[in-house]
Amino acid sequence: MSDVGLLAASIEEAIGIWLDYKKLSKSLKTYLGYKRVADKYIIPQIGKRRVFDVKPLDIQQIITTYSKEVGQRELLYIWQTASAFFGYLVTQGVIPQNLAKNVAKPKQNQSQKIQHLSRDQTHKFIQVADACNDPLVDLYYFALSTGMREGEILGLRWNNVDWDTKCIIVVEQVQYTDEKREEGKLPYEFQSTKTEKSKRRIPVGEETIRRLRAQQNRNSVFKQFAKEKWKEHNLVFPSEVGTPMEPTNLIRRFKDMLKAAELPNIRIHDLRHTHATLLLLRGVHPKVVSERLGHADITITLKIYSHVIPTMQEVVAGTIEEILEKLPPENKVDLTVSALEVFEKEL
Repeated sequence: MSDVGLLAASIEEAIGIWLDYKKLSKSLKTYLGYKRVADKYIIPQIGKRRVFDVKPLDIQQIITTYSKEVGQRELLYIWQTASAFFGYLVTQGVIPQNLAKNVAKPKQNQSQKIQHLSRDQTHKFIQVADACNDPLVDLYYFALSTGMREGEILGLRWNNVDWDTKCIIVVEQVQYTDEKREEGKLPYEFQSTKTEKSKRRIPVGEETIRRLRAQQNRNSVFKQFAKEKWKEHNLVFPSEVGTPMEPTNLIRRFKDMLKAAELPNIRIHDLRHTHATLLLLRGVHPKVVSERLGHADITITLKIYSHVIPTMQEVVAGTIEEILEKLPPENKVDLTVSALEVFEKEL
């Protein structure tokens, strides 16, 4: 369809073309996310309207309409999907400006802050999991020691463990989709990492290496029991038959272990947040943390973990006073009011 034809097309038709493009250019998970929001919220409201006839007020009306039914996060998804769609029309020369950009971006509730375990809670969690002989304890420890995303951990293969340099090489992830399951296909697929920055090497310590060796032995036992049912994918943390572990099974077991350890009901993704938070509180430079997490930019890390900054400021306040107190007496200067006035003039 030409630019002129697309301008006269209905929003529903234009979204269909855009989604076809996204299916080829983005991950399946991203594509399905856009499709879900478009089908559920945007098309029912303005799907029959012509592209040239839609105004920013129409986008605002969609958000206002659903604000009484859904939470702030879902409203943000609606805005982001609309922004991505109209942004596409701009790049194609169909419309001059992104209509969604003229609509206030919904803010997430401040109560929806990230959760993480404290250092003591982290120790307790691993200790309880070890004591219970939880078969996933090494996965939990690995998540805490690397900060990797769930899909990256479940998609990690042994050939991406560099034993010599003690590094994990992150290049791909596994994603599950209900759409494929409903079509009778394998519900998972291996994909490249989220972004180019997500491709990274993560140095790990001796304990992580020891636990990876233990995981190798565990996989050998799984393989012996599974026999002909085993599907070899060379995965570090596979299911008991060699396929990628179902996220729902991982989450269920993780929640059970949290309950056993009498710890807060956090998400499996919050182990990644725990990794980053504990490193930042220990004084590790945000740039280093950002690289371990695979963030595109250090500003993303600083924004996500802004909750750590006040605590770090308190530490800095005490540190600078400690430094000043340890200065030799002859280097200390007692600036009187008059001396300060002279000093300020010189500045």
